[in-house]
Amino acid sequence: MHDDHFKLDEQDEVWIRDVAARGWIILSKDKEIRKRPNERQALRDARAMAFFLASGNMTGNEMADAFLKALSKMKRLHRKQPAPFVATVTRVGDVSLLS
Repeated sequence: MHDDHFKLDEQDEVWIRDVAARGWIILSKDKEIRKRPNERQALRDARAMAFFLASGNMTGNEMADAFLKALSKMKRLHRKQPAPFVATVTRVGDVSLLS
């Protein structure tokens, strides 16, 4: 979906702010975003809600399966945890809040 709304090489800080402003939830395999200071600050400033796959070494089907397995836990966290927040999703569908 990223490429449907943003340039392929759009800076993470830009699309993070735009996604959060639209009230969308970030689903990503790029766990480096949560480690880079500028991107972390963009997540906080934009009051983003983000779920990152714990392992980036999955096929597209495996990623979809992990998010589907975690969906009820993700919904529960979304209802209980005010933004901003960052959580991880494991291959087996476990969800852990990081911030």
